Amino acid sequence: MKNKSILKFVIVIIIVICLIAIFEVTNYIKQTKIVDGVRTQKDIEIIQNQVESYLSDKITPKSIAKLYGKYDGDNDLNDMYRSIYSFVNYLPTLSKKVKYDNKDAIISYYESNKDDIKKNLGISKQEEFLAFIEYLNKVGYHGEKFVSCEIDSSTINKGKKYFSFELTFDFENFTNDFKLKLNFANYTSTQPIVYYSIIEE
Repeated sequence: MKNKSILKFVIVIIIVICLIAIFEVTNYIKQTKIVDGVRTQKDIEIIQNQVESYLSDKITPKSIAKLYGKYDGDNDLNDMYRSIYSFVNYLPTLSKKVKYDNKDAIISYYESNKDDIKKNLGISKQEEFLAFIEYLNKVGYHGEKFVSCEIDSSTINKGKKYFSFELTFDFENFTNDFKLKLNFANYTSTQPIVYYSIIEE
């Protein structure tokens, strides 16, 4: 009786080992099999992880290809992509903390949060901040979640200090136009490197 239970135990162990071996071999074959004629599944997963890691603190707008070759400044375009990421992540916070219809409260918020405002919006003057809040109020933005943004390549302008273009933002459940001018410094010495401004009609 004792021998039978030992034999059963040994058989179960052998079956488990065989199943693990089959799983590992199948997984290895899947990972090393050429998927697209050039790369293995493992290669593709590594590339996807690298792309996700690269984009973790950046947002690249649609129509970005039209931008390449036109910007010939000294700054890294990644600084612009990081700026867009900071901008869209700061907007909901800003919209919840600022009372759009109270000028004194807006000025008070600006005075208390100058560093954050400059870092996330590139705005360093009170009147520019007031105009920006007025714009948020006008378009009816109240913290809607960012979906995407797109460059209007017909508006690209190579200025002396700043390279600029209009950028249209798309938010969830938001039907109004939300368009700003993104200004990207041509020289590393120019500050701020990126700032957003209202498009003059």
